[in-house]
Formats: sequence, structure tokens, C-alpha cells
Amino acid sequence: DMFVLQYIKQMANMGMISYSAGMYISSRMDIRDLFNRFIIASADLDQYATQAMLLKGAYVRPPHIDPPKQIDFVKEQNFLFGWLGKQRPLTALEITNLFINIFLNSLGKAVMIGFSQVAQSKDVKKYFIRGKHIATKHIDVFYSILNDEEISIPGTWESHVSPSTISPFSDKLMMFHTTALTALGIGNYGIAISTSPRRDIATHYSRLVSEAALYAEDGANIMIKNGWLEEPPKSADRESLINT
Repeated sequence: DMFVLQYIKQMANMGMISYSAGMYISSRMDIRDLFNRFIIASADLDQYATQAMLLKGAYVRPPHIDPPKQIDFVKEQNFLFGWLGKQRPLTALEITNLFINIFLNSLGKAVMIGFSQVAQSKDVKKYFIRGKHIATKHIDVFYSILNDEEISIPGTWESHVSPSTISPFSDKLMMFHTTALTALGIGNYGIAISTSPRRDIATHYSRLVSEAALYAEDGANIMIKNGWLEEPPKSADRESLINT
């Protein structure tokens, strides 16, 4: 079940990112120790999943580029050009981010197909179908950039989705996973924007982030409507306290 291994690997990746952020902002040593253990556990899970895929010959490797023979420095402003003028070749970081985001959207698309087949609520089902279409659109945008550079792209995961229409999960759990995957995608797009000097690529990411954020907001509205969204701790409402 290579899809399951890939999904476990991505959840481990999400854990490493989230727990690292939690440790960074924590000051109590017992909380920092807790997050540190969680980081190690997530890293171990990622290691096990990667090792299993390598042993099965199913690990999806990113594109290969020849290592540079010397250090070069940017000499002209056209290094930033994208829409107008001659476009420079993609940098290694730009290729990596495009590849990862194609891969993750493909994984997310397969999840949305599976979830849409088994969702009980019509609103939830429509939401998953919409997620599938958004993932397809984003894949096409990233694919077109790599294709112009004649760089290989990862395969898709749709064929790994079974034809079952019997849900192993509740709509609430599937919505939670979908919002988590969307948050991970938005975070990856933010990283990609910061490491993509070419203007056309950064513009694509900015536009797609807005679409993903709107999708996440609509998902939150569905969860609120069904009483599934737990309210996080918040600061005191001073105005309300004054008026009591």
C-alpha cells in the first residue's frame, strides 16, 4: 500500500513542522522537552516510511540536476524576470518546491477522490469534489512550469483509490484531515514564495495561496455549521467585560 506509506510520511512531515514551531515559541522546559520528544517520534516515523519505500523501490525521487562546478553571483536584474524578457532556468530550490507541491497536490487529490466517494453529507461531499478540482488546477500550473524546462514530474495517485463507497471514517474526521492538508499546502506555498526569485513563479504561488485560503475558510464554515470546530483559547474580551 504505497499510498498509505506516502500519507504516513506526509503526516510525519506535518508533525515535524508543527512540533518544531511549538518548541520554538515555548519557554517552559517541560513543554519544550515534550515537543522535542514529539519531533524525534515524527522524525523516526518519517525514517521508517522512507526506508520501507526505498526497500520496495517505490520512493519518489525529485529531479536530478548537475552540480555546479563553481560559485556564480547574480550580475543582472533579469535573474528576477518571469513574465517579460528572457526567462532564466529554474534554480534547484524552485525545482524542488514545484516538484514537492505537484506531489502533495496529487496526494491530496487522491484523498479528495476517496473522501468524496464515502462522505455522507451532501455539503461535505461537494467540498471534497471542489478540493479535487482545485488540486488538479494547481498541479496543471506547476506542471506547465516544469514542462517548459523539460524537467520530469512525479506520477499521480488516483489509481490507488479503491472503488469502495463505504466510509471507514466520519465526515467530521475527513473534514479535519482535509483542513490539515490544506494548511500544510498553504505553508508549503509560503516557503516556495520566499525561495522563488522569478516573478512569474512567485505570482503563481501568491494567486494559488489565495484560492487555498478561501477553500480553507469555506471548510471552517462547514465545520462550524455542523458543530465540529473546537474553539481555541483566546484573549479576554475587554469590551464585553467592561459592559457587564
